[in-house]
Amino acid sequence: MVVIHIAHIDPSVLGGVQVVVPQHVTAQGRIADVALLNTHGEAFEGITMLPVEKHFSLQDFPAPFDSPDLVVFHEIYRVEFLGIYKKLKKLGIPYLIVPHAGLTRHAQHIKRLKKTAANLLLFREFVASAAAVQFLTEQERSASLFVDKGFVCGNGMMVPEHRKSVFREENLRFLYIGRLDVFHKGLDLLVSAVAECGEELRSHGCSVHLFGPELDGVHGRLHDLISANGVGDLMEVHGAVTGAEKQRELLAADCFVQASRFEGMPLGVLEALGYGLPCIVTDGTCMDDFIREHDAGWTCAASADSLAAALRQAIRERERLAEKSTNAVLWSRREFSWEAVAARTLSHYETLIKQTE
Repeated sequence: MVVIHIAHIDPSVLGGVQVVVPQHVTAQGRIADVALLNTHGEAFEGITMLPVEKHFSLQDFPAPFDSPDLVVFHEIYRVEFLGIYKKLKKLGIPYLIVPHAGLTRHAQHIKRLKKTAANLLLFREFVASAAAVQFLTEQERSASLFVDKGFVCGNGMMVPEHRKSVFREENLRFLYIGRLDVFHKGLDLLVSAVAECGEELRSHGCSVHLFGPELDGVHGRLHDLISANGVGDLMEVHGAVTGAEKQRELLAADCFVQASRFEGMPLGVLEALGYGLPCIVTDGTCMDDFIREHDAGWTCAASADSLAAALRQAIRERERLAEKSTNAVLWSRREFSWEAVAARTLSHYETLIKQTE
């Protein structure tokens, strides 16, 4: 099987696509012939990279990528994809799209007028002509618009060498690491939830820590929001962490919290589970079914009241943190190791290719 992934990956931008696409290509490349075309231009070590030319042509690619069985586009709203899919369509080469939550109702309401115009004029045909759409979770598929064909197969995670083993009986440390997008990641909901259950958090010495890069003054906005809700003694905002520093923060925490209004499949949650960190997740993360089914944390709706209830429940059930940690490690590694994800994904690709022959 010969597969080309196409994505616009800017290494200076923090986001799931920038992280997972090279990992998908690497893992799949151990089983099949898989290459990456990065329309932004950067190359990635250890990956077969295809040249980025002004005019897309398969003749520019080395064999066997001059005759792919399938092309995979990551994301929807990339103008540079439009000319490519039209050429693939003329050549009769099937392609699929991984929208990374870009077709969900919540995502479509962001810059709604602009996206409505773009859909009508440019991108609806791009989606309609795809052989399939690959969703990362069942929840993402059910929340998405414009699609009546597709399958579910999610992201993977790097299995860490270390795992959380000791949990506090008091002074629980709640953690979020990721992009500090106040609306998308539900950080305003989290601040309101902390204010709502502040009495319980204070009486047990708990704290909530947010880590992420400073972009467009978001740290200042979060500080103002925290101050306005009177929870400056309970919440702290920190800069971005990576590598060994990020690992230290994960292992030092007792529970990971992700309050997103919408996601495809949040990498922060996958990573936390891999370290054995129980998670509090909203239904907007699309990971709530997994957490609930495997008893790896607590789930709630994407609302301040529901988040507050989940925080209270985690405090009341803190003696179960070690048990939930064991479940998190066992099931996340079984379901989301890159080897398992690559094998499942390529199986879906093979089925799709046969259907389009």
